[in-house]
Amino acid sequence: MRWCDETTIRGYGIPGLLLMEQAGRGVAEIAARHYGPLDGKDVLVFCGKGNNGGDGLVVARHLLNMGASLQVVLLAPPGQLEGDAKTNFAILFKLARAHRTALKIQRYSSRLLTRRKKPDLIIDAIFGTGFSGDVRAPLGQVMTWINAQRVPVIAVDIPSGVNGTTGVAGKNAVLATRTVTFGLLKTGLLCNQGQDYCGKIDVLDIGIPPVVQKAKNLGTFLIESGDVKSVLPRRSSTAHKYSAGKVLVLAGSKGFTGAAYLCTLAALRTGAGAVLLATPESVYPVLARRLAEAIVTPFPATADGTLALASLPALQEKLKWADVLVIGPGLSTNVETQEMIRTILTTFHGNAVVDADALRVIAALGLGETARLKAKFILTPH
Repeated sequence: MRWCDETTIRGYGIPGLLLMEQAGRGVAEIAARHYGPLDGKDVLVFCGKGNNGGDGLVVARHLLNMGASLQVVLLAPPGQLEGDAKTNFAILFKLARAHRTALKIQRYSSRLLTRRKKPDLIIDAIFGTGFSGDVRAPLGQVMTWINAQRVPVIAVDIPSGVNGTTGVAGKNAVLATRTVTFGLLKTGLLCNQGQDYCGKIDVLDIGIPPVVQKAKNLGTFLIESGDVKSVLPRRSSTAHKYSAGKVLVLAGSKGFTGAAYLCTLAALRTGAGAVLLATPESVYPVLARRLAEAIVTPFPATADGTLALASLPALQEKLKWADVLVIGPGLSTNVETQEMIRTILTTFHGNAVVDADALRVIAALGLGETARLKAKFILTPH
């Protein structure tokens, strides 16, 4: 995202001040939409010394225009502000003189927060997406105080203390109710602890041209429902369950009926026309009662209640029927069952999703023998 900002400013002549204005105004509008009306509301804005803090200064100005009562806490001396952040501080400082009661700008001190009553809303503009590591004092105490207030917190671009790329959260990272991120989603909001700290996410267009975003090969994307829908086949008006995908599920054993149940149900819910669950006769009554839509078929079981090697001939006939094989969930590590799985995996030539106990067989085969397998496998990250 930093590359996009710099290219927009230097390559296309769009001032950084304009991007900061769009960002700050957008955050204020989202605050009003979700936590308004803001007239008379007590809003506390924390601003760091970088561009994230500059965004916070713009947020404060627009919240002031909406009638909020503002306290802006600077976490660095004004003399350390640079560029667009410095410009926006100068604007806000002049407004503070004209709004002596509605807008206060103060340097942080430990006493400042110990005496303060709980605000209606907090704006977190302390650190941006480039942060990494743990937060040092006194900022750590500030962020601990923010988290202790139990009031709505809007994070500007990313919650302070969360790494924008990895999502790793430093000690005392801000727990936001809502995060307004600029231009594009940040990977740090979607992975590791980041997703626990960001609350609800709004992606705000701040005026970066689409051509800039397309010019950068980001290499990361988020799969959404529209992406999945675009690759799903359309069903014919004359389709029936046996023409809409036949799935054979080899799953379950004594003590592990849940794995077989959930896997079979998932196959049905994702649109398979017919799903046949092959499971040990020891657990057949339990699963047959719960899976009314599936074809649940019992097969010979070992003394441990797992699929026996004697099941193999009948299972190989079912494999001829299936378009897709799902194998592994809850099958167990029983030696006889593992040998049955090995025989199927080394002789099957179709499409297969391999999970759980079947992955143990793949691991035991080794890279050389696995490379010679004929089936088209999807291996789950078990």
